[in-house]
Amino acid sequence: MSENNVNQEAKGQPFEATTYGGLLRIARENKELSIDQVSSQLRISPDQIEGLESDNYKVFPTP
Repeated sequence: MSENNVNQEAKGQPFEATTYGGLLRIARENKELSIDQVSSQLRISPDQIEGLESDNYKVFPTP
């Protein structure tokens, strides 16, 4: 999915729905999952979930 597709699909949505992280947060909240639940299922830290949802990729170690 390109950045343009994200923006086009999110028209009429709150600003956070126009970023990948915002879309992830909205999807998590729609499923009524906590950050801790997602963290446990994906086996990554809650800080990394929060980083993803806020489009802050600096929380991840370098490749």
